[in-house]
Amino acid sequence: MTLRSSIQLVAVFSTGHSSVTELLRSLGANVVTAAIADMSSFTAGGHTPPELIVLDVRELNRLPEGTAALKRRYPDASMVLVCSSLEPSLILEAMRAGISECVTEPLTAEGLAAAIERVMGQKSSDATGDLFAFLGAKGGIGTTTIAVNIATALARAKQRTLYVDLHLAYGDAAVFLGAEPRFSIVDALENIHRLDEALFKTLVTTTTAGVDLLASSSQAAVWNVDVKRVGRLLDFVRQHYRYVVVDCPRSDANLLDTLEASTRIVLVANQELATLRSGSRMAAALRQRYRPERVMVVVNRFDSAAEIGHDDVERVIGSTVKHVVPSDYRSSLEALNRGKPLILKNHSRVASSLDALARDLGGLQRPEGPSAKGAGLFGRLTGRR
Repeated sequence: MTLRSSIQLVAVFSTGHSSVTELLRSLGANVVTAAIADMSSFTAGGHTPPELIVLDVRELNRLPEGTAALKRRYPDASMVLVCSSLEPSLILEAMRAGISECVTEPLTAEGLAAAIERVMGQKSSDATGDLFAFLGAKGGIGTTTIAVNIATALARAKQRTLYVDLHLAYGDAAVFLGAEPRFSIVDALENIHRLDEALFKTLVTTTTAGVDLLASSSQAAVWNVDVKRVGRLLDFVRQHYRYVVVDCPRSDANLLDTLEASTRIVLVANQELATLRSGSRMAAALRQRYRPERVMVVVNRFDSAAEIGHDDVERVIGSTVKHVVPSDYRSSLEALNRGKPLILKNHSRVASSLDALARDLGGLQRPEGPSAKGAGLFGRLTGRR
């Protein structure tokens, strides 16, 4: 018996030696194996990316913590869960992770093959990429700087990446990327009714950083934002790019309605008192509307010697702040003037922190959290007297 579906590579994850591997090989599949504990660092190496991922959780009877990150790393791969029994809590976890096929004991080649054929048959040809929306808690705190560098880092990982500047007019992303775009996001929105891949290629600018840019217009917009058009545009670009980085203006409340398509919403703040108080309100509203796990807070221009410390920031924001970007005004200004993203200067502390953030967002690895700490000022930060 062999599989009817043509599968180049199957990745099997288990807690130890798995009989699933032998069954798959008996079906003619090319298999690589790894421990569940190594999921976060797994790469296909010299192989092509796996088309099918099999999670053998019979000894765990729960979904491994790294499942979501693994799925983000290989978004086009179908997934099959092998478990001892169909526990309701496990089924719910699997459904939330996008796993539609479960195989239980007694495990047979026929049963496993049938599940694989079903899941491969369900595989959609229009898989969508991840979308990361960047939003500033206040103007002028470096949101575009962070977003441009994250897009550059993702593109350097050899992933097709698009930067969408949702500032309809006078956005700065083109300056940061050293680009001179002929067309803008306004052109895309005005032609959304006839947008296809060929037309879209003429609207984007390929930058020297490896990022495709859908730029802001250099002229003031003369029409109101149509949220439905923006939503259709974001849906379209996710069909054609592995990663989409969106620079979202905080001044236009209507555009916040388009964040529903986001894989993660990154709220950028700093250690300034007014910014953190504004960021606290925004973070709470975003978590309530889009679920806490989809909202990430990043502190830019972080100074470990500042009066407002890391612990203070976390208390005010109401969640763990895993990523901080050190303050380096001179390097940032130099990068801006040269039109070359700062992360390309890969020996700097700022570049290292930005790379860690990009890898976390893209599911490329699980970096450690920041070690910077601080103390005091909780009463002032929360506005209490």
